[in-house]
Order: sequence, then structure tokens, then C-alpha cells
Amino acid sequence: YADAGADILVADYNQNSLNAISKEIYDKGKKYFAVKTDVTDENDVENMAATAMDCFGRIDVFVHSVGTTCRKPLLEMSTAEFEQVIKVNQVSVFTCGRVVGSIMVSQGSGSIINLASIMGHVALPGRAGYDSSKGGVVQLTKAMALDFAPHNVRVSALCPGFTKTPLTQGLWENDDMLEFIKGRTPMGRLADPQEMVGAAIFLASDASQYVTGSSLFVDGGWMAW
Repeated sequence: YADAGADILVADYNQNSLNAISKEIYDKGKKYFAVKTDVTDENDVENMAATAMDCFGRIDVFVHSVGTTCRKPLLEMSTAEFEQVIKVNQVSVFTCGRVVGSIMVSQGSGSIINLASIMGHVALPGRAGYDSSKGGVVQLTKAMALDFAPHNVRVSALCPGFTKTPLTQGLWENDDMLEFIKGRTPMGRLADPQEMVGAAIFLASDASQYVTGSSLFVDGGWMAW
């Protein structure tokens, strides 16, 4: 987004990550602000949005890209583990969507992009928490889109396939799992995070001004099976 010309407020729970991405934006010469935020804490979310308004006077695009997982068979997963995944991956989408959405509704425009997953539409064994949370994100995206559409606020779900990120490192470092993913993906490989950029820019820009409530798959053909 900095490369595309945006001024940015970066929010992250991890201070080291916040510092790293802030430096990247600073090095590009763009205006930015950073605020440490726990999206499972409603007060933190309110502070994040208020900080953005203090800095910029409006919020044109909000990207919700928080995620966690718990890879266990259903019978081995505790209720607390399940609830934590739902809280981080799904409830935070509701909280952020309500807080930021109210600002966008007031200003009469905006685009909210929720990072879902192909696992919001299909499932794999041992991922009951993650898969159900991302399915919830997909449905929340539709519900938010319907509520906000009369106010010219768009809400979309960006659904990546398996992508080389720290969250998926345990998968692509496992030879058997890596071969399964590559064999199931028509393009025969995992995605690089940079391959999400085009879709993310599209959903944020006026090029998608008639797109809302939709899931955009960037998955190497996984969902085409």
C-alpha cells in the first residue's frame, strides 16, 4: 500500500513486528503512524481507530490481517484452544468491522478487506478451530457488506491459498504436507506473500467499486477442483 501511494497506520500486537514494518514504510518515504494493538481488546481497537482519525481525519481502507491457528484433531482440542482461535480470527473481525465501519459509514465511503482463507470454504483434518473461524470470516464479510452497502462502504474477503508465511511454516517445512499441498494445487506450489499484493490493491481501490460481499481467491487454482 505504501508503494501504491497510501499513507498508513500500522497496528500490531507484536512490538518487534510493528517496528519492522514501520521502518519499511519510513524507508519508502511515506507518511505513517504505528500503534500497538490487541484486536481482541475492544479498547485497543477503539484507540487504533481514534489514532487513525487523529492522524488522517478519515479511514479509506481497513485491512484485517490478524490470524492464529491450533493444529489438533477435534477430540484433542480443548474448548479454551478452540475459543482462542475463534476470538482472534473471527470475533476480532466483528469488533474491528463495527468500530471502523461506523467511521466509514459516517464519512460515506470506505473499503474493508478481511483476510479469510480457502479454508473458509473447504476444510482439512485437524483444523476445526481455524477452518470454522475462517468460514465465520467469510459469512461475517457478507453480513457486513449488506449492512454497509447503503452507505457506500464495501466489505470483501481476500482468500489466499497456502502461502509461505510464519503461520504456515510448520506445514511447508513438513515434506509430506508440502507434497500434499503442491499435489492439490494446480499450479504446483505455495504462494509467495507478494502474490497477494495485486488482489489487495484491487479490493482497496476504485477498480473494485462495484465489488462487495465477495470472496476473492488467490490460491493457484485450489478452489477450481
